[in-house]
Amino acid sequence: MPLNEISRDGFCSAYGRFRTSNGVERVSTETLKGAFLPQLTPSGKTFLKNHRSFVRDQFRHYGVDYAEGTFSGNGTLLMRKMLQDGRLDKIPDHIRALEAEMHAEWLQQLLPKDLLGRPEFTMEKYFIDALGQPDKTRTTRVIGIPHPEYHSRDAKQLCDVAAKVPGLHHAIGLGSKQTVYLGWKKANVDKAAQNFTVRQEKADRIKQEIADRAKEEAARRAKEWEARKANFGKAARDARHQKYLDDMVRARQERRSMPGPSPYGEYTIDCDEIRGGWDVSDDFDMTMKIRWNERLRVYEATFDFNILEGVIIFSANEALLDQASRSRGRGYFDEEGEEEDDKDEDSEEDGDSEEGEDSEEDEDGEEGSEEDEDDEDGSEEDDEEDPTVTASRKRKAPTSKGTRGRLLKKAKKSGKPMSFSMRMRSSDTDTGEVHSDAEKGTIKFTKADFSTFTAVVGMPCVGSAVKFTGRKVRFAPMRLVKSWDDYSEAAYERARVSRWR
Repeated sequence: MPLNEISRDGFCSAYGRFRTSNGVERVSTETLKGAFLPQLTPSGKTFLKNHRSFVRDQFRHYGVDYAEGTFSGNGTLLMRKMLQDGRLDKIPDHIRALEAEMHAEWLQQLLPKDLLGRPEFTMEKYFIDALGQPDKTRTTRVIGIPHPEYHSRDAKQLCDVAAKVPGLHHAIGLGSKQTVYLGWKKANVDKAAQNFTVRQEKADRIKQEIADRAKEEAARRAKEWEARKANFGKAARDARHQKYLDDMVRARQERRSMPGPSPYGEYTIDCDEIRGGWDVSDDFDMTMKIRWNERLRVYEATFDFNILEGVIIFSANEALLDQASRSRGRGYFDEEGEEEDDKDEDSEEDGDSEEGEDSEEDEDGEEGSEEDEDDEDGSEEDDEEDPTVTASRKRKAPTSKGTRGRLLKKAKKSGKPMSFSMRMRSSDTDTGEVHSDAEKGTIKFTKADFSTFTAVVGMPCVGSAVKFTGRKVRFAPMRLVKSWDDYSEAAYERARVSRWR
């Protein structure tokens, strides 16, 4: 409803309230007598307390004239005298006429939608006069008062009030939205309600169809989004792995020089316990990069599993792996794949194999027999070299026909995967806490080309035997920016102290 008032001659009218310009409504004569006669009562004191101009405003409501000199204080004595003289027993006709005129003028501002929930204003605006009697001359047409959805109670209330006006008919147009039709001719009122019901049923049907289509579209989009969320990251990783395999096939077909099969390279990692248990987005690409550490004679890998990052070393020789895990020294690689450690020290080491068991086989003279056996097989695998040979042309790899080649041949002949023992050190990517205690586990390459593997290892805050799988996506030189010693006890202490600074 509009908030503007109708103001005139020291009075204002709005919402059926007729007040003075000071905001004081008229009080009945009986109430005034009870408040001020024979003496001022608590109710009278309340009137005076709430409005300092209460007495003057009541005189204005009743059209009482008085000499200003007779008014003293808050006007209690003068009010008592005027009540005793009967000057407030009747409201003058011109005041009543002004009240009715101002109220009717205010009602004219209202639209049918503004009359919702105020049935008395509807009757006063269209169907009854100022005295509350039916007035057929005021409105001759059918009036519809719309009621929005869930306002059926207001519609019934309006019908109940309309039923009390003699000769006034009403009917409700049904639908999700209801409209109450009022008029002096029943046939016109019923026809208007029926037409509305037909129109509203059609509108409701169209609205429901639109809502159903929107709901189906929203469900379809939600399903597509969920599928995209579930598959986009996995699909991208699948594509990268497949591209790597296709590149290898193409290279063989073009007879390009290629390194022998080796764990060396970058792998994309899948781990349900991390993605599901830690709510890691499927779009995040967990990775592991593997290199051969010539100084330690073990494979070394850096990994990023979102919640954990660190270094893994693995070997088929437990004793050699334990020795490497206790070794001190960084053992970084430069861009060409060479270690930054002193190469003279490496040359003094026995380079005939990558693992301790290779040295034992060389001492027993078993390597020659294996080579002879390989030659008899006529396999082209004798020409396969360690990946580090291709990555660096500065020196020849110590072993091109050693244990790894024989293990690969045995794996191909027997169909068994290559298995290694592994050690893991890591740090929490959120807190930076270093887990320097080496976690033990195993890693098994499930294909002879080392393109996939399955590993099981204990992971801090994840589990004691966490399974993850890897698929190779790249075979190219890379620099390991972290080493085994970056996650040592000394690194743990440095990280612990730095957290409190």
